Amino acid sequence: AHLICRRLLDERRPGGEWEGEVLRAAAINAGYLRDEAELRRGDRRIRLALDRGEGDSLTAAFLLEGLGRGQASLGLPGALETLDEAQRLQDESHRHNTYSGLRAVQLIRTRLQALQALGATDKTETERLAQRGLLLCEELGYHRYKLEIEQLLRAAIDGPPGGLPRSA
Repeated sequence: AHLICRRLLDERRPGGEWEGEVLRAAAINAGYLRDEAELRRGDRRIRLALDRGEGDSLTAAFLLEGLGRGQASLGLPGALETLDEAQRLQDESHRHNTYSGLRAVQLIRTRLQALQALGATDKTETERLAQRGLLLCEELGYHRYKLEIEQLLRAAIDGPPGGLPRSA
């Protein structure tokens, strides 16, 4: 998937129909593969796409959620700032009637992952955020995300399974 995203981004001019999805996937893949150089490249391309102003605030939040997810996978502290920016845009989508419950749940899940990856110690914030995500999942019927959020909440409260230290 990583190589396919890179090829698609290299072969197509900016602004194509699927650019946002490919940019988001490329950032997530770069994080999982611990490819910091490719993640920086993706960050630049996402910022350029946002600067072009194509799409709405929800689309921008979607791109930044993927970037923040990639950053968190690499343990980069900037992940939380990126996710804060995505949250501001998600909140703005309410005012423009482009809100998506799915995107809200994804953003909550990704923030919980980032907090875990960065070793956050504020369990109160984590529990509050997780409860909000669980309520949304229940209301909207997102079972898979509900399971992910429950696992992230358990890990935050109980610590990682087997008493192993959290990875960086």
